[in-house]
Amino acid sequence: MSLGAPHFGALLAIASWAAWGGAAVLADPAPTAALLPAHFEGDTVYVQLRTPEGAPLQLYTDTGGGGLILSAEAARRLGLHVALATDPEVTSHLGPETRTATPPRTKEPSPPLPAPAVIVNRVAEIPAWPGQGDGIVGAPWFAGHVWTWNYPKQTLGLEPASWRPPRSAHVLPLGFQTDAKGRETTHFPRLEARIDGRKMSFLLDTGAETYLTPAAVQALGSGQARMRATSMISSSIFESWRAAHPDWPVIQAAQVATGADMIRVAHILIAGIDVGPVWFTRRPDAAYETFMSSMTDQPVVGSLGGNAFRSLIMTVDYPNRRVSFLSP
Repeated sequence: MSLGAPHFGALLAIASWAAWGGAAVLADPAPTAALLPAHFEGDTVYVQLRTPEGAPLQLYTDTGGGGLILSAEAARRLGLHVALATDPEVTSHLGPETRTATPPRTKEPSPPLPAPAVIVNRVAEIPAWPGQGDGIVGAPWFAGHVWTWNYPKQTLGLEPASWRPPRSAHVLPLGFQTDAKGRETTHFPRLEARIDGRKMSFLLDTGAETYLTPAAVQALGSGQARMRATSMISSSIFESWRAAHPDWPVIQAAQVATGADMIRVAHILIAGIDVGPVWFTRRPDAAYETFMSSMTDQPVVGSLGGNAFRSLIMTVDYPNRRVSFLSP
């Protein structure tokens, strides 16, 4: 999720740990993952799927997003039948003029795409931002499976159901919102991290992204992509960090269209691993306190995106509600 506020994917989504800091779990070496055709751009991840007939489909992947969004052009190319939505859950969130289609089938190892596919004229988080391929696929696609993001090697793998964390892994529990029968509702993973001596809850959000102004890119230094992964934090915490740490760099009006500021946090501990420094984009308090926290098991104050995981091998085990980190 790029903005920590309603967006196409999120709108489709209708525990404490005694040994805080991470622990190695003794297990046999992990089985080999089935790699999906994927490419990484600024620590965000696109998958390049194909239908059984061989038609290509490029999707932006987002653990913090809702269902499936496809562009009208992709739907036309794939021969999908597009019609006005009849699902009351979809129309209540997105309006009666929303168009949907049955998703195309894809070749293994990709799991089936979540239904329905919401059809939009152009896939972009904000109209002023660049388009994002043929669409966006979110949390329901990841749910029920075990996934490994190898950020250093830039691969995305689907692990077998028998996967277990390797001996050297740092493991954290994940929180998921559930109903009265214990069934997951939104599939949005919540994890804890420690910043400035404080334990905080975040959305694990591989799709968190920003589109930077040229001035922000220049401030970050050469080689930085304008569209790139970011982490996000509520405005009140952003301000508390800025007041307590005047040495933490701040880039004002860094994000195109929203004018959001960014702050560089010196140290962040995830499962006991220091992955800092990490840039955070400022978001309104209500984006997390009111909106996103309504879809997680406990309140969250922000998102951790690919820029926080970029040095790690991360495996999200949805069935067992845990995340495993290896630091190469």
